[in-house]
Amino acid sequence: MWDIRSIMLFICSILVVIIISMKMAHANPVLNWFETEKQKTIEFQKKGWQDGKDQFVRSKESILKLFKKKDESHD
Repeated sequence: MWDIRSIMLFICSILVVIIISMKMAHANPVLNWFETEKQKTIEFQKKGWQDGKDQFVRSKESILKLFKKKDESHD
């Protein structure tokens, strides 16, 4: 039969297993690699979006300059 001592020992052993497995999950190199790659991807995308916005502004300005030159030549 289960007495109080064996129940407490069982509960404590389960807690120890849970704590150890949680510690091992944080030390998982695959998860660490995944998080690192995720951060690299986020930074790369931020830079790419900003470069795209800057390029759009430059293209828009150069196209507008072309039309302004035509308008000035007609005067």
